[in-house]
Amino acid sequence: MGARRLGARIMPRVRGWLPGNSDLIIKGLTSGRKDYIGEFIVGIFDSAGETLGDDRCFTRNPKNVQKILATDFENYRKGPFFANITEQLLGTGVFNSDGEMWQFHRKLARPFFSKERVTDFLIYERKAMDCIQKMEQHFDNDLPVDFQDLVARFTLDSAAEFLFGVSTNSLDAPLPLPYNFPDSPQKDMISSTPSSRFAKAFGKALIILLDRFDLAHLWPLGEIFEDKMKGPMKDVHAFVDVIIRNAVREHDKEDVKEGESLLSHLITVTDDTKVITDQTLNILLAGRDTTASLITFTTYCLAMHPEVVQRLRQEILDNLGFDKAPTYDDIREMKYLKAVLNETLRLYPPVPFNLRESINETYWFDDKGEKIYVPPSTRQVRPRDPEYWGPDAHIFDPDRWLDSRLTRYTSNPFIYVPFNAGPRICLGQQFALNEASYFMIRLLQHFDQFELTPEYQPPHTRVPEEWKDPTIPVAPLLRRRQLEKCFIRSHLTLYADGGLWLRARRQKASDIRSKSY
Repeated sequence: MGARRLGARIMPRVRGWLPGNSDLIIKGLTSGRKDYIGEFIVGIFDSAGETLGDDRCFTRNPKNVQKILATDFENYRKGPFFANITEQLLGTGVFNSDGEMWQFHRKLARPFFSKERVTDFLIYERKAMDCIQKMEQHFDNDLPVDFQDLVARFTLDSAAEFLFGVSTNSLDAPLPLPYNFPDSPQKDMISSTPSSRFAKAFGKALIILLDRFDLAHLWPLGEIFEDKMKGPMKDVHAFVDVIIRNAVREHDKEDVKEGESLLSHLITVTDDTKVITDQTLNILLAGRDTTASLITFTTYCLAMHPEVVQRLRQEILDNLGFDKAPTYDDIREMKYLKAVLNETLRLYPPVPFNLRESINETYWFDDKGEKIYVPPSTRQVRPRDPEYWGPDAHIFDPDRWLDSRLTRYTSNPFIYVPFNAGPRICLGQQFALNEASYFMIRLLQHFDQFELTPEYQPPHTRVPEEWKDPTIPVAPLLRRRQLEKCFIRSHLTLYADGGLWLRARRQKASDIRSKSY
């Protein structure tokens, strides 16, 4: 009846052989652990069409993405399914709430992402130079660096100081050593720091969320004998509660001004410790994981494309030389840097999947532009999809943002929404881009070559040999798989399983002296 009323047809459905589609759930779980990211969903799309579903719908059509995120925004919410899975970690924070609570958190945070605040780069400078110093120390001792771990510390320390007015000092701890490096006291020093325990526990919590999403409505059965989130969250709260207690103590002093930081402002407007904790965890997730993912995969792409490194360094050195710290205006002038970041976000969006739940019955469009019915209380997932970028969609090519191919995006902007879109567009978008740009500039002022070191990856996280075999047929949407050098996974954000181990070559002193900038 609903479909007829809206002039739409019922969308294709995928059904398994076992009750509750449990066979598909199991297949999805195993695929997430051994296959390329999105491979299971892409296979379903290829067999049933680009929009499909029943109580959970999937779409990769940008017209539907636009409707969900923007033009029909009021009819979509995060919904109880998402909240039920993530409540232990995210509570009722900005990423996990709807309606008035979402508006409260967003209104609260908005002033702290103003242009004046996100263009103050003093924090980035100190933290970026700490990172570079640690990299140099490792390379001087012939050790690789887990770059993903390093930049996660950079973004954690930067976000905490920028938004909460405190330093988490995660960069003070030694960097991790490869799995096959002899045991040393350094390993114990790493795991014993509060920030390291937090990072490890937070990572475990995100993996648990991934398992819950894979199990869908059956996830409580997987934890019927044990609350898997309890242990990690104990360490997470031990870390965050210290930040909040210190902020409350400082706030009670007469010389602390209201609104000095997001956390101090939050303490001013509410004494609800749960609201304060939830918002703190949500902002830490946004400030640490998403930007760390962008920086990690940008450097990953550079390691595979030395010609891009050379061209990007040239732009940086032409504008800044080897030593000058960039300003906001400097970053705005670097068109190729922006193209490199955009291309990384296109291929490796930090949040590769987006989930919403419809409130009322509605309709989407299929690939022919015909209406298809979406019942109320239906969950929608939008996976990343390079289909609309042409035959070279799987290739890392920053020039597509500078030449005539850019019209593919400008004429259809909802094929590229790395920071979401519509009313829920990421408040920290400019913060993340400025932070990533600043870090990449400083990194490339010091290093002129990057080399991936897969021999230091834990064996179970290495890319399977069959991925590299060009004779094995692969779906068009998965062609990037043949080029990958690390095992990419996603919980709420994209990451390299086992870390991203690499070496970098410092600019030679003789080269610096021979050039004038």
